[in-house]
Amino acid sequence: MRPADSGRRPPRVWQSQGISQLGNELLNSREVAVRRKAAQGLGRASTNLSVELLTRALTGERSIDIRIVIVRVLRTISFQRYPGYSRALIAPGSASDDDTERDELVRLRATEALWEAGKKDLLDPVPLLERKLTDRSQRLRLSAVSMLRKHGSPAAAEALGRAILNKSLTEADLPPHMYPHSELGCGCEFRFDDTGAGGRYPNAL
Repeated sequence: MRPADSGRRPPRVWQSQGISQLGNELLNSREVAVRRKAAQGLGRASTNLSVELLTRALTGERSIDIRIVIVRVLRTISFQRYPGYSRALIAPGSASDDDTERDELVRLRATEALWEAGKKDLLDPVPLLERKLTDRSQRLRLSAVSMLRKHGSPAAAEALGRAILNKSLTEADLPPHMYPHSELGCGCEFRFDDTGAGGRYPNAL
């Protein structure tokens, strides 16, 4: 005789349903507060499905604040090496690109997440940061220089050197003479007017 069905479902089923519900709220709710809580909830769930839903939402999200929340959530998933962490940095990589993300602050937060991921050996941040040297936002260019300098690797120094030698870039494209830029909060000490025994721009290397 078969035991009566208690009506209970395995925890994984409930979890999957909960994640799907959060994903639906994040993708479809008109309320910013609801979408924010949904993104945070997906971050706490930290599953492959969470990463998939967050990544999908980031590309279509209208609110700048929510896009930043999603970037931060994906950053946490990758840093904690939760399930799906290897895919969690794909969306911030796209969000750091000014061809796909129009808002400067979102690109900055995504770039910071990628740089910090590099410090944790989750990826090589130098190619990503080098692309930021031609971002249309001076703030992003300043931040990229600062991050490359703090990275301190030979590859980072070479990237800065290539930027200086790039004839398509002018000093207006890259950081101007006076540093640090306290108003931008970049903390950068890169100087184009440095000269010395090492030649012009020695602090870039």
